[in-house]
Amino acid sequence: MTTPRRSILSALALAPLLGAVSVAPAMALPVDAGRSEADWLEHGSRNADPAFAALCAEALRHEVRSRAAWTLYQDAEEAAHAATPEFPPSLVVQCVKRDASGSIAERWEQRWTPETDRHAFIGVLWHLAHREAQARGIPYSKSIEADLRARFDEWNAAQAAARADYMVSELEADYDAVTIAAGDALTTVLDYPARNADALLVKLHLLGVRYGVDNDSDASVDLPAGRFAAIVADVSRVLAS
Repeated sequence: MTTPRRSILSALALAPLLGAVSVAPAMALPVDAGRSEADWLEHGSRNADPAFAALCAEALRHEVRSRAAWTLYQDAEEAAHAATPEFPPSLVVQCVKRDASGSIAERWEQRWTPETDRHAFIGVLWHLAHREAQARGIPYSKSIEADLRARFDEWNAAQAAARADYMVSELEADYDAVTIAAGDALTTVLDYPARNADALLVKLHLLGVRYGVDNDSDASVDLPAGRFAAIVADVSRVLAS
């Protein structure tokens, strides 16, 4: 929580900086917590410092490509899901959690897979096979378990084929790669020494976006080692210019 003392100290500390910012000719973008990372990078790409502007423009290109890659990946996921048959109902377990009084507190469904059977779901296939036998009106046998396994294998193969058709794995890998590149490009922007008030504000807002802190937030943030010192150096440099 922000105390009155902290608010006063913050105002005193920021007063000289705000004065410097108010006369900076390049300050065209209003302070707005709703602006995205791309908005601030685009603004930074028009900074008076050509080196900083170039870094922002490069980071913006990576950010745009990352968003496009995410859209392609999600579209492929949805298309593959739509093309995959329904998961076999005979392999779905209805789970119930009861509270201390015995009343049902929560209901959920759990899909059986060979992996879950080897871990937390040990013995569930046996239960499912008995349920299947009862539904068929026949005695339980190991062959029913084999039939259930075959149903899963058939569904799993269909899912794998649909994901292959829509190149889900390839698009996911591309998204991961371009997102890493976008993160590295943003780090390069944040590491660059701000040489004017506009660049400083861009960097501060980009830090806020990265760490999920908006202008009205009272949340405390643990900045990486050296990042706070770099901000102080930026402020000192801007005030001295």
